[in-house]
Amino acid sequence: MNRTLVDSTGRQLRLGRELGKGGEGSVFELPDLPKQAAKLYHKPLDLKKQAKLSFMARSSNQELEQFTAWPQTTLHESAGGPVVGFVMPKMSSRAELHMVYGPAHRKKDYPRYGWDFLLFVARNVASCVDVVHRQGHVLGDVNQSSFMAAKDSTVVLIDTDSFQVSANGTLHMCEVGVAYFTPPELQGTTSFKTVPRTQNHDNFGLALLIFHLLFGGRHPYAGVPLTKGAGDALESDIQAMRYAYARDAQRRGIGVPPRSYPIDLLPPSAEALMHAAFTEQGASGQRPTARQWVNALDEIRKSLLRCSKTKTHAYPDHLTTCPWCVMANDPFPDPDIHVGTANLPLFDFEKVWSLIDTLKLTGNFGTLPNHTTYTASGAPARKHGEGNHMLPLGLGVAALFLASFVAGKPWLIFAALVAGILLRSVARGYDGRPEVVKRREAARIAEAEYKAAVAALHSGVGAVAAEFQKRKDHLNQAVKFLRQMPARAADELRKLDGMAREYHLRKHLEQFYIDDVQIRGLGPARKAALQSFGIETAAEVVEADVRQVKGFGGALTQALLDWRASHERSFVFLAHMRPPASEIAKVQQKQNAERAPAEMLLRKGPDVLRGLVSDAQRQHSMLLPRVETAAKLLAQANADLSEAINAMQ
Repeated sequence: MNRTLVDSTGRQLRLGRELGKGGEGSVFELPDLPKQAAKLYHKPLDLKKQAKLSFMARSSNQELEQFTAWPQTTLHESAGGPVVGFVMPKMSSRAELHMVYGPAHRKKDYPRYGWDFLLFVARNVASCVDVVHRQGHVLGDVNQSSFMAAKDSTVVLIDTDSFQVSANGTLHMCEVGVAYFTPPELQGTTSFKTVPRTQNHDNFGLALLIFHLLFGGRHPYAGVPLTKGAGDALESDIQAMRYAYARDAQRRGIGVPPRSYPIDLLPPSAEALMHAAFTEQGASGQRPTARQWVNALDEIRKSLLRCSKTKTHAYPDHLTTCPWCVMANDPFPDPDIHVGTANLPLFDFEKVWSLIDTLKLTGNFGTLPNHTTYTASGAPARKHGEGNHMLPLGLGVAALFLASFVAGKPWLIFAALVAGILLRSVARGYDGRPEVVKRREAARIAEAEYKAAVAALHSGVGAVAAEFQKRKDHLNQAVKFLRQMPARAADELRKLDGMAREYHLRKHLEQFYIDDVQIRGLGPARKAALQSFGIETAAEVVEADVRQVKGFGGALTQALLDWRASHERSFVFLAHMRPPASEIAKVQQKQNAERAPAEMLLRKGPDVLRGLVSDAQRQHSMLLPRVETAAKLLAQANADLSEAINAMQ
């Protein structure tokens, strides 16, 4: 643009190309001041507005210029002429907040950023407001277009010329406002030209922006109606303080919309700040200040944990598990998802299984010794008195028999025979049963000890054998699982091929934002309500979901469906379209995650089983001597018993 203006000091400034255009004015480059830009108004300014801008330029300082697009000097067509614009810090490579917190926009423009990035942006939004408040000013019109965020999470305030400032006793009002960012106590105001704003009013809009950033673009007053009148209009819900995430939301007549982030994503202290900002406590002048939010969000920032599964997942440490992993539709997917074990060496599980299958442990380490294994001689069973009186009697009978034979007297022979018979009768009449009883009891005790020794050995070795079999069964199951994996992976990839058209159609529809659609009856408040129910693009426009939002009757819902259908008709599915590589990688990653435990089990399998075989052998070696000793004692006891019984014959 070939135009030259002068600033308040008389310095000439050339205007460069137009950077942007709004309803009130346009922004231009300044070739001679590359770090600054010029805002020129479309229409001449009244004297009061000129005085306001002159005051703001004179009160500019380094802190304001760092955090806001604050007027640094006024611009004039000629020296001393009317104010036609002003010079301000140039804001480049930044986007409006709704481009950051809206999931659809963010996934497209900020795909590598997680919730922690949104937290940092929220903290910096609060810091910008704190700077303005500490210098005694009021923003007045706080909304999603008031701030610009960079990819490093830094934030600046724009449209500062609309701020409410007090200049030399004159209060310059902020004359504009966005209804669904207006606090309850100001709802219904038809014009802000004569309404003084307060920092507490700003704090409502600030809390709302922080809520937008931390809760996926949802509006805190947009929810599921639970009572008559609720949900009719966002403005009336704000006025009635129907905070959908309140602790007493049921009493307020509104519930949390579907697929929302849970309010306990915030630690209790920060959740309490939200409750204060959006309920009666805040309307009475006690909303959290910008500085309180800076401190609270800094505390959350210090507590952040990183998810072990997905690098883009971050969450406060008062939560025990990652909240994003359990959501059906991950709001912060990893764009660089890859197969985590792709570079690991191939594992030949069949070869390992062949080795495992040769390892045996039956629990039988040869025939156990018993009483038949050993030969024992029984101890003699001596009868009491047998060696004292029976021997002389026997000798006497023998002498009598010999004498009668020599003398030739037959009756003596007969007497000797009778004496012999009597002697035998006496000998047979001796009782050896007590010895038998004694030895039978000894044999019983020996047999019991033998059985106990055998049972102990079987128990010790058997427990190891049972564990061996259990481990081997698990290894067998792992092998079967690995053998079935290729078929399962093929099935999942075939399903992805079948979803290719649906996927590419959705990607096509996600290019068309609710923000940009022009439909009669669909104003900013209703668009905000749709976004609070997760409907941001044509892809989310589904009749059942739209009808969940109060205020969307048949005609308006049909208009949205027709808008979606018009974009569906512009979609062409091409034969080469396939599921995205990231989706295929997810299948492979899932397969690898499932395979890893089975492979690890098999890798360790041979050593584990060999260790159990060694354990069984140690148990056998430790317990076998007791069995051997018991078997020998039992053999001896049985031999002793047999000897005693034979002595009775």
